[in-house]
Amino acid sequence: MSPKTNFFLKDRLRKAGIRHYDVLIHDQPKEWLIKNFSQGADEYPVNIARLMCNIIWQTRERIVNSQKPPLNELIRTFWDMFYIKPILSRDNSLAGEYA
Repeated sequence: MSPKTNFFLKDRLRKAGIRHYDVLIHDQPKEWLIKNFSQGADEYPVNIARLMCNIIWQTRERIVNSQKPPLNELIRTFWDMFYIKPILSRDNSLAGEYA
């Protein structure tokens, strides 16, 4: 990636609220999630969009750096079993029929 492309990517990620985390986001407790993702949250304890984008970005980083094999699952499996739904349940951001 050229320096110019890298600069634009970093700028776009920053504007979207996406950043690198040294710890695995999906392993963190509720308090950590709220501390790091509450900015811009409205009806839930965390900003769900920002949390999801950061989890997806972190997964991409881990795949690119060979820390995790590429995903072979359906996106629904990624949502339900591994990353998104368990985290949103942990921080009380799922309600009603989705919990």
